[in-house]
Amino acid sequence: MTKIAAMKSFFYLSVIALLSCDNSSNQVIDYKDIHTNAIVIDTHNDILTMTMEKGHVMDNDLIGKTHSDLDRFKKGGVDVQFFFNLV
Repeated sequence: MTKIAAMKSFFYLSVIALLSCDNSSNQVIDYKDIHTNAIVIDTHNDILTMTMEKGHVMDNDLIGKTHSDLDRFKKGGVDVQFFFNLV
């Protein structure tokens, strides 16, 4: 299965799961509540490559230099971050 096919499958399964939720009480579900209560896992990040190649430090504000830094992980509610490093 290609990466695109896997992403599409995950998306469709997520939509089906959300649509199958019992919302008969017409209660509004706030996305922030779902996000806050979920375990957020990011399975790919190239920040380590940027720290090695450009000398960036992850706990500095790297807005405009990289896609992420520790402060943005915290603000975004990321609980688990996987890194890939080719040695």
